[in-house]
Amino acid sequence: MDNEEYATIYRGGETKFTWKTELKYVTVYKFRVQVRTTEGVGCWSTPVEVVKAHPAFRWHSQWRNLRIELSQDRLSAWWARSLSQKYWATFACDKQLEMGVHYMEVEIVDLGKSKSEKKLAVGAIDCTKENLRRIDWQFGKEAIGAGVDMPGWAFHPISGVLNCSVGAKCLPVEGKPYSDIHIQTGDRIGMLLDMPAGRISFFCNGQDLGVAFEDVVVTSLLPAVSLRDKIEVKLCFPPPPYVKRAPKIVIHSGHPSIS
Repeated sequence: MDNEEYATIYRGGETKFTWKTELKYVTVYKFRVQVRTTEGVGCWSTPVEVVKAHPAFRWHSQWRNLRIELSQDRLSAWWARSLSQKYWATFACDKQLEMGVHYMEVEIVDLGKSKSEKKLAVGAIDCTKENLRRIDWQFGKEAIGAGVDMPGWAFHPISGVLNCSVGAKCLPVEGKPYSDIHIQTGDRIGMLLDMPAGRISFFCNGQDLGVAFEDVVVTSLLPAVSLRDKIEVKLCFPPPPYVKRAPKIVIHSGHPSIS
């Protein structure tokens, strides 16, 4: 790696140094050190990768269908067992994402007993003020990306198809299989929202399934899930799988740990 790819942030005689700056979320930073003495200049150390994980958000207590129940910590969500499964029930996170690159995972705690391929959708809602006013959170019947009442982009991991109700390029052609993975209880579906590039990609247990949507031009996205069965899911925020497994520091809520 050429020297010009690094910027000097400290030069001095101290053996400890605190870099007071705000790191961008889900961005890889590389650090290295070098010793200079009166006898000469040493070699650069092996670079250490630093990744600042996205601050955890939770399921919104109000942006959810009445068919959906939440755990006390609002990380887990499931279908209320006494209600009909005829229509979709959608629920969303409590943070609108307006810039940057974001990664989250949904762990399938219980996939339910129905054999239907259209019973789980993971995606993002185009959450302009107008769209948020239009969405009927409590009684809505559509899945993410299925119509104007739930505008957005979604991946159905059981059937492998995509839904898109807002202007964007769907890869592959909408209605065609995007993946052939076989989902079961315990699997994790990841979603990468690359807002600067206008792309949405999905992952399964850390495996990159490729770009699903491109030319996604929005000012604000809202991660969401739609269910149509007695399914339970849980929000997870692991380090993004597209970061190479090298010695690195992962910062969670300001507390660094080395893995």
